[in-house]
Amino acid sequence: MEQLGLSTDELTNLASVYLGAMMEKKPELAKFNQVIVTLVFVFSKLIEHNNRRLSEQLRFASEPLPKVDILLPSDANDMVAISGLGIKQDSTSVKVLGELHNIAGDELSLVEIVAALYDEQGCVVDRGTDTLYDFAEGGKYIFGIRIFNPAPFVHYEVTTVVTE
Repeated sequence: MEQLGLSTDELTNLASVYLGAMMEKKPELAKFNQVIVTLVFVFSKLIEHNNRRLSEQLRFASEPLPKVDILLPSDANDMVAISGLGIKQDSTSVKVLGELHNIAGDELSLVEIVAALYDEQGCVVDRGTDTLYDFAEGGKYIFGIRIFNPAPFVHYEVTTVVTE
């Protein structure tokens, strides 16, 4: 992983040089030496962690985003509507998020939500599901379908299978 900023060792060395210079100017700081060393270590770890997060965010922002197909509620089917689709990716998984609405006018006994990942040729390369039982009339359900170690994909699609 690319490192931004200074490493923990570099931060500690820099702080030690700075503290040494401060202690020469103000000898009374020497009695707080152990506290200062501990704080330097803690802060250097925090900065290193922040650098790692920044690096991951920059890497994610620079990667091309997959094409996202947004289904409008009217594009789903007559019984359920899907809205607010989104996708989150990390190094080990893809999570497809959205909201499902029961617009059937009746309770639905079973709704299967299917998220499919497609390659450039339009072939399904991975998929995941979420199942909802006894979906109340007018109900809303927030779903998050996680697919671990997904194959490379260029877009995704969410569909539903409804049993009344």
